[in-house]
Amino acid sequence: MMQTTTNPIPTIEAPSLLIGYTQTTSVYSLPLLILRVVTGLAFLWHGLPKILNPFHWMGNALPELVQLMPALAEFVGGIALIIGLFSPIASLFLVINMSVALVMGHWVHGHQFVASDPHAHSYELALVYWCINLFILINGPGRYSLDYFFFRDFFKNSSYEQDYIIRPLA
Repeated sequence: MMQTTTNPIPTIEAPSLLIGYTQTTSVYSLPLLILRVVTGLAFLWHGLPKILNPFHWMGNALPELVQLMPALAEFVGGIALIIGLFSPIASLFLVINMSVALVMGHWVHGHQFVASDPHAHSYELALVYWCINLFILINGPGRYSLDYFFFRDFFKNSSYEQDYIIRPLA
């Protein structure tokens, strides 16, 4: 009779209602917390002057509603990332915000990825923010977040954390 062996790499099933929320181990969640807080602080500070003048921070160049959207996305999204509440929604809006910034603010004007002159425009930071928020959108905020505290049943299947503990191979 043939003996079956279990797969040493666990299968991770993402919940159908939320995107991400697959990696909730402590080891994975600590660097994710640091990434979320630092990125959230950056967006909070970028959004603060915009939220103080949400309809005219770009002057009269664009309609008021168009100026309000990035102000809200950056300021409220930054707070959401820091505390880890509604992280996928915040990350989605920040990915959209950075996509518009990349296309309409950088690529249309021919900015370089990394400018040789430190005072010239480049799109590296906007692309890094885009990548970080896409990562958080896909992976969720981790264990050290209010999302995990309030919605932990949606984060993982019931056996995930037990299956993912590293054990020596027999």
